[in-house]
Amino acid sequence: MVIIRPIELSDIEAVQKVARRSWVDTYQDIYSIEYIESFLSKAYSSANLEHSVIHDQKNEGRRFLVAVLPSTQEVVGFIHVLKESEECYELLRVYILPEHKGKGIGTELIKEVRNLNDISKLKAWVEELNHMTRKFYEARNFKIVGEEVTTDDGYTTTLICYEKSF
Repeated sequence: MVIIRPIELSDIEAVQKVARRSWVDTYQDIYSIEYIESFLSKAYSSANLEHSVIHDQKNEGRRFLVAVLPSTQEVVGFIHVLKESEECYELLRVYILPEHKGKGIGTELIKEVRNLNDISKLKAWVEELNHMTRKFYEARNFKIVGEEVTTDDGYTTTLICYEKSF
């Protein structure tokens, strides 16, 4: 299926590609393309990702993993988690290239993070209108535990908090 390994600095461009394609595919009916591009230019800038890679390599409470096709070494997805408390990690980002969704890669990334960190609880915030991702978490027995209304760059949205105990 895929090889899951820690992100390397040489993966940054591939992660940017996965993020851009996933964000457009997932959010084009929710946000304007201008907002998506603005968000991506900040959150997935080379400098921001370099900082994350370097910081995460030094910090056991953070994990940034990529899913790579063994045949081509193409990065087709990634997951990034942060230790929130002794028992809980937060999923900061999980994205899979659109043509590779539905193949179990997201599930494998979550399993790998859980195994690496001996996690007892995992939490994820999801845009309320992101029905595809909400279905993904619900199908894996994540439960809704809260919601929050936020405003960013003029967009007000509701985020749903999912949690799963292991």
